[in-house]
Amino acid sequence: MLHPDPEYRPSARDANEQIQKHINYLEKCPPLSSKELAAFDRQFASGVVGFSSEEENHLALNIIGPPSTYPLNESSEKSWRPNCHTKSASFIQVSFDQIMCMRRIAVYENCNPGTVVGIKLLNEANGEWETVYKGDPDGFMDRSRLFSPQYPYKPDLLSSVVLVEFDSCLNGHSGGQIDAIEALGNSIGRKKQKVGNNVMPMMTELHKEKGDVELKSSSRSFFVHSSILKARCKKLYEKRMDKIPYKRYIMEVLLEYLYLDTIRLEDLSIAPKLVKIGKELELDVLLEVAENVCKISDHQSAFLYASVLAKNFSSTMKQDILSLLDDKETADITFHVSNNGGKRTFYGHSAILKRYKLFNSNEETVDSTSPDTFAKMLRVLYGDWDVEADLEFLHLLIKIGYKDCPFVNLPQVTEENIEGMIAICSSFERIIPLVCSFIQSWFHNHCEQEQEQRDKFYTFLEKLVDIIPHDVKEKILESLPWLDFASKARNMKFVGQWMNNVISCTSFYDGWHPHNMCGVSNVYPEYGDNRKAWAPKSSKGTIETFELQFQEPIYLARIDIYETYNPGAVTNISVFDSETKEMLPIYEGQPMQPTLPLKSRIFSPSVTVHQVLVDCIQVIMDTNQSASWSEIDAIKVFGWTDIEHKVAKKVEKVVEIPRGIAQGAPEIDIFTNVPKAIQEKYRSSEIIGLWADSIISCSSHYSNNPPENILGENRVYPRYGDFVLVRHYYLVNN
Repeated sequence: MLHPDPEYRPSARDANEQIQKHINYLEKCPPLSSKELAAFDRQFASGVVGFSSEEENHLALNIIGPPSTYPLNESSEKSWRPNCHTKSASFIQVSFDQIMCMRRIAVYENCNPGTVVGIKLLNEANGEWETVYKGDPDGFMDRSRLFSPQYPYKPDLLSSVVLVEFDSCLNGHSGGQIDAIEALGNSIGRKKQKVGNNVMPMMTELHKEKGDVELKSSSRSFFVHSSILKARCKKLYEKRMDKIPYKRYIMEVLLEYLYLDTIRLEDLSIAPKLVKIGKELELDVLLEVAENVCKISDHQSAFLYASVLAKNFSSTMKQDILSLLDDKETADITFHVSNNGGKRTFYGHSAILKRYKLFNSNEETVDSTSPDTFAKMLRVLYGDWDVEADLEFLHLLIKIGYKDCPFVNLPQVTEENIEGMIAICSSFERIIPLVCSFIQSWFHNHCEQEQEQRDKFYTFLEKLVDIIPHDVKEKILESLPWLDFASKARNMKFVGQWMNNVISCTSFYDGWHPHNMCGVSNVYPEYGDNRKAWAPKSSKGTIETFELQFQEPIYLARIDIYETYNPGAVTNISVFDSETKEMLPIYEGQPMQPTLPLKSRIFSPSVTVHQVLVDCIQVIMDTNQSASWSEIDAIKVFGWTDIEHKVAKKVEKVVEIPRGIAQGAPEIDIFTNVPKAIQEKYRSSEIIGLWADSIISCSSHYSNNPPENILGENRVYPRYGDFVLVRHYYLVNN
């Protein structure tokens, strides 16, 4: 459950008051069902944007990530506590990696809970704060709590920044402590892109350069770029010929804001002066930040607040720089672009464009590029990466030497453009995962098709492998380890198989037997504790290992693990090489439970393809970070079969010394008690031995010892004892 147990009973002290507080709490924060929780994406705060104050041993940065103290009700130096001596309202602003439609905000209060009075979300669409919760403090409660108030669902409110407000100075206490902040909702599947960050590298370089305009202050001169000055502060641009009545350190702060969208206040005494300047120059963000700093008495908090607020919440930087594209007055380069009868003229600024292979003079003629594509390119160079790219556009960026485009919307990879996309992978490494995803999808859609479709696919695959640039081939094969092998497997059959036998298992909970992992999935996509799946004996804190077998040996290329309760515990996967009797690792990772939403999933990690036939897998799980039992419903493997190997495996030659003699068994004559006539007929023939491969009938069997265990080679002998799961390979030390 997301909230404390409704059966909670307070201590005898102040019992009536505590009961009323708990009733008020449950009214504000009705518990979420496990079904509701499973439907939500969840993420903890990944950054601190600003805060009102902090105590020396209770830093604001402690709030990042999952809780480290909750649900313990105790003071901890791993949590954040504001400084209550300021006698003012406290706040903290946190950011999240993913933009979400946030349905609940969960505040983990580990000590003196009951101080939250407001929660606001920053609307990504308009940059404005929207209040989702406002209320009175509950007063300090006598145990930790998870405060997650219910508020109206707003599907259009997308956010990745949250502001939580507190009244933390109640009744003379030392203040409440916050362990973590979590957002629950529906992620839109893309990372937060801070406003202005796309132009920051360019603006940082310009800030260091000597510009074309001299601004004379009372103590020294500053050389700035007329184009930046006009775009960012028109009032100051108009005064560029006059003497500027600001002192040196005021000018440094002002220009740092104009170029870097950051306000650095090492001396808080200049905040009132910046308020005046913000009004004079009509710089709204500078004015707002300076006014807020004047209200904060704590020096450290005010300094941090001022230094980060402008960068994160100013929405004008991008628009200011892009406005220069239509500004002929400060432009010093003219481009005449023509292609297929279309002609257009564009204007640019050498201060911005000189770092690219774009011009040699103040007037340039550009052929073989469409005007629309050239217009897109200019927008990118001026800091707008929110454009739709195509191959022509990407080739133009490569031509001018611009290869670092982390936020350009890359075109979708298709069968028609994949060769062109692969050709530019070296310049745009972000294309690599898109190419790999397309090949993976195309592979699974075609490899099990009829022969004609398979031939088409393998022809396509062989061609792709040949054209992959050498410097990125290793990265592509790392994501698609089967690719090189698959390009040579035209004559093999690709199959998918479910597990059909349990070889070994370290433990299982009564009723959640490992045999539940055999056969097709019968729980997924449902999420929850289910007897149709396998679960280890302990809910958490153990390393679990199991080995499963499938019917037909394959060159394994993919594995799907159906995790239906507390996913993320799988850390290692290996396959059994029947020739060398060794386990070959195909996947190694870390447990991921704390980072995954509580819903079922099909775990399909990239695996190493060993060029050996295998029919057994070993899976290792680390449940130390699990919230409860980690359950697996089924496992399916995919790969290529070798028909000739399958037939040959049915017959094996008997070695000179039959099995068991190495352990001290007496020598035997295979023809003992065989009629003489048969001995003479067959003694010179090649002797073969066959293991039993099917069950015809059986009078009875114990529940955990099915007769199928006697099929194939011996797995237990010469060991002696009662084996519940007897299908052990020799390397298993059990």
